[in-house]
Amino acid sequence: MSNVITARRPRLSAGLWILTLSAAAAFILLSIRYFTPDGASLQGRGALLVVFSTGLLAAAGPLMGLIVLPHRLFLLLNFLVILDILCTGFLTYFIPAHVAFALMVVAAFGWFAHPGPGPRR
Repeated sequence: MSNVITARRPRLSAGLWILTLSAAAAFILLSIRYFTPDGASLQGRGALLVVFSTGLLAAAGPLMGLIVLPHRLFLLLNFLVILDILCTGFLTYFIPAHVAFALMVVAAFGWFAHPGPGPRR
């Protein structure tokens, strides 16, 4: 018995599209806020970490949908994605980036809507 998901998905599900696009929009917004010299966000390491983790979240959406991953790696990536959504949403609530917070809420809805790993073969 193998724990590799063998069925390749022909395209991303709607939930992963929502997750990826909202994370990409939040990444662009937070990057602009961070790299603007007199921007609203402070140019500290914590704000840069939020920008970087949001970029990783935007890259993880297509990775979960298009690449065949072992079941445990898929579950780990799934856990890290929801952890990233929750932590980034928490931090964007406290730095005044309410649009990015709303985009993280939309990304959470996309995460809940994606189909999961599929049947094990």
